[in-house]
Amino acid sequence: MGEKQKLLSKLNIKDYVNELEIILEEKQFDEEAKSLLLSVFYKIDNFYKDYLCVKKHVKSKNEYLEGYISIIKRKCNKIQIMKPNQIENNQKYIVDRKKGEIKCVPNEVVLLYAMYELEAKHISIEKYIFEDFTKICINDILNKGKILNNLEPIRDFNGWSWNLQIDNTENILSNLLFQNLLLLLGYDFVYDNFSKSNIMEILRKKLNSEGYEEAGVQFLEYFIEACIILYNNQSLENHQKCLKYKRSLDSKKKMLNTRKNQIDDTMKNSTNISKQIQSIDEMLNDIKLLRKEYEKCIEKNKKTYFGISDFVECKEQEKADLLEQIKSNNKVINQKQYIKNHDDYENTLKLYNEIQSDKEKVNAQPIIINLQKAFLECFKIKIQKSDIKKDLGNYMKDIRYYANILYKKNKPLMLEDKISYELEAVERALVPKIIEHKVIETGFRSKDLNYKILKYVFETKIIELENVVIKIHYIKSNKMEVGYYDAKELDHKEVIEIPFDEEIINKRDKKIKLLKIGG
Repeated sequence: MGEKQKLLSKLNIKDYVNELEIILEEKQFDEEAKSLLLSVFYKIDNFYKDYLCVKKHVKSKNEYLEGYISIIKRKCNKIQIMKPNQIENNQKYIVDRKKGEIKCVPNEVVLLYAMYELEAKHISIEKYIFEDFTKICINDILNKGKILNNLEPIRDFNGWSWNLQIDNTENILSNLLFQNLLLLLGYDFVYDNFSKSNIMEILRKKLNSEGYEEAGVQFLEYFIEACIILYNNQSLENHQKCLKYKRSLDSKKKMLNTRKNQIDDTMKNSTNISKQIQSIDEMLNDIKLLRKEYEKCIEKNKKTYFGISDFVECKEQEKADLLEQIKSNNKVINQKQYIKNHDDYENTLKLYNEIQSDKEKVNAQPIIINLQKAFLECFKIKIQKSDIKKDLGNYMKDIRYYANILYKKNKPLMLEDKISYELEAVERALVPKIIEHKVIETGFRSKDLNYKILKYVFETKIIELENVVIKIHYIKSNKMEVGYYDAKELDHKEVIEIPFDEEIINKRDKKIKLLKIGG
C-alpha cells in the first residue's frame, strides 16, 4: 500500500464494530459463527499494531478490516459451525463457492481461512488445461499463500508475542513462496497482479526491471518449478493433471522436432549460399581476379569459343539462381514461430522434469532450497543498489522477518544449514550500509565486530525492533558480553571476541539503541 493511501486510511476513522454488528444481524449465520466473527474482529483490532511492527509489506489496519467486513457482507450467505459428529476425514472446513456457504469447526483461524478461500480468484482449469497448465499451478499456490498471509494477524500474534504457527507442510511451503514475492517485489505489486492469467510474463518483466539479472531469471525458474511440484503433491488428481499436461507438451515438441531440424538445415544452407554470392561479387568487381577465374574455367572445360563476356554472364546467372534459392529458403526460415514453440515446449518440459508417472509425490525440498538461494542473491542485489536510509532500515526488518519464516514444521529459515551461508552474506552486505547511513550507530570500525553485535537483531522475536537496546560490557581485554534487551527486559546474551584490529581506547560499558531503524 502506498504512503498516501496509508495516511488517508489512518485519517478515515470508521465505526467498524457497529457496521459489522449490523451486517451480522441481517445474516442467517449460526450464533456461534457470529460470535467467532466478532472475536476475529476484536483480535485483528488489538493485534494489528504488533503485526505492523514486525512486517513492512502489509495492508493498513483499516484496509484489512474493510476487506474482512466486505467478505462477510458480499460473499458469505451462510456460515454453519460443525459439530464433532459432522466432521469427516478430519476435514476442518467445507466451502461452497457458488452458494457462498461455509461449514467449519469452531475455530477462528479455520473460519477466517474458509472466508478467504471463498473470496479467492481461481483461473479456469478448463481454459488453461492444455493451453498453459503452469498458470493454474502458480495461481493455486499463490492463492493459498495469500490466504495464509491474510491469517497472520490473528494466527501468529496474541497481543504480547510473535509466534509462527503454521503446522502443515503444504501450507508452510505455499506461505514461503508467497512471502518470497512480497519481500522481493513489494505488497502493492504482488496483490495487484498475483491472480492475473499472465502472471509469468508479469513476474519476468518486473524482475528484469528491478535489475536482478541472472539471479532474477534463476529465481523465477525455481519459483515456477516449486509451484508445479507443490500443486502436484496436493492430490492424486492434481498429479494426473500434471502428467497429462507434461505428455501433451512432449507430444507437441516431438511433432515440431522434424520441422525444427528442417529449419536448422535450411539456415545452414542459406549461410553457405550467401558466402557463394559474396565470392561471385568480389570476382565481378576485381578485373584481375575475374580474368584469373576465367582462365581456370577455360583450362578446365577446354572451351575455346567461350569468351570472357560469356563467363561474366554465366556468373551473373549463377548469382541470380543463388538469390532465388535464398528467397525460397527464407520462406522456411521466416516461420520462426515453429522454433519458438519448440523451444517454449522444451523449456517448459524442464520445469516438469520431476513429475513422473511412477511417483505420485515429489520431494520439494531441493527446489525450495535452490529458490531460497536465488531469492537471497536477489535481495543482496536489492541492498547493494540502495543508499536510502529508510529503505535500509526496512530491509533489516525484512531480513529479520524472512529469517523467522517457517521452512519446515517448527523450523525457521535461519536454522536451515543449507542456506546459512547465503543468509549470512545478505546480512553482512547490509550491516556496513546501515552503519554508514547511521541507521544504527555502534561506535565500532570493524565490519566483523559490527556484524557479530547486530547478528542477533536479525533473529530476535522482540516485536518492536525500535525498543531493542544492546548493552555492551567488557569482561576481558579481548572479549565483550553483549545483552539484547526489549526495553529493560533481557531477551538474549552472548560473549563476543573483539578482533585484534579494533582499537578500543575507552572500555566503559555502553548502550546501543535501535531507535533509528526505518530512518
